[in-house]
Amino acid sequence: MKKTVLLFFVFAALYAESLSQPKNMLSFPEPHRPNGQTNALRLACPPLDTVRIGFIGLGERGGSMFRRMLKGEGVKAVALCGLVQA
Repeated sequence: MKKTVLLFFVFAALYAESLSQPKNMLSFPEPHRPNGQTNALRLACPPLDTVRIGFIGLGERGGSMFRRMLKGEGVKAVALCGLVQA
């Protein structure tokens, strides 16, 4: 139950933050699609210089998964969320 409440507040904060941003910052241009392409399969866009990741839940296996993700080139952690039971 505590995790559900925590996730609610995290998502509520993110949603409130998105409402305060100008609308043009919330939309992203659609990458060019080859003629006749109607779905996202094989849809490509330019590579990102930095991939930003966030983790919710750093329980038993989350810490090692998090460390593995950071070993990738150009990966930056921007958010962590976990419960500490005392």
